[in-house]
Amino acid sequence: MTKTIVLKRNIGQRLWRSWRQSAGRSVLFNTTALLLMLALGIEAQATEAAQIQNYDRWKDLPNKTLIDRGNKYWRANKVDSALVCFTIVSNRYDKKMSAKEKEICFRAAISIGNLYEYDLYNYQMAYVYLSKAEKIAIEGNLQAHLVSIKAAKVDLESIKQDFIKKRR
Repeated sequence: MTKTIVLKRNIGQRLWRSWRQSAGRSVLFNTTALLLMLALGIEAQATEAAQIQNYDRWKDLPNKTLIDRGNKYWRANKVDSALVCFTIVSNRYDKKMSAKEKEICFRAAISIGNLYEYDLYNYQMAYVYLSKAEKIAIEGNLQAHLVSIKAAKVDLESIKQDFIKKRR
């Protein structure tokens, strides 16, 4: 889920609370708030439908093309499209692949982890994909990449500890 959809859902939730609390107030405000909430929901569904169409078009492309396309989308801040590209590649991982293909799958998984951590702020999913990248690195004999995975996981642990301290 992208920041845009999360932001729109948060706005929709705030509007819903405001609408419920304003019972007996302006009918115009209530109607406007309700229409805006519906529009936000429809737009979020349209974004998800577009990503499904992208998946159907891109699923047969070569790994290298998808990685390049994913990086291009990431630089353009089109996180949904980048996630689709990287996810297709990382899900193709197989122990029987060539070393070069394993490294491409590794790069896809670590890119997804970084997208979740730094762009979507979803640390749980970041950890899942960093762990997947670590598994690919270990199984694929890509030992040189394990250091970057460990560093990324330490960064996530640091964020977790900061969050725990703030809650106390």
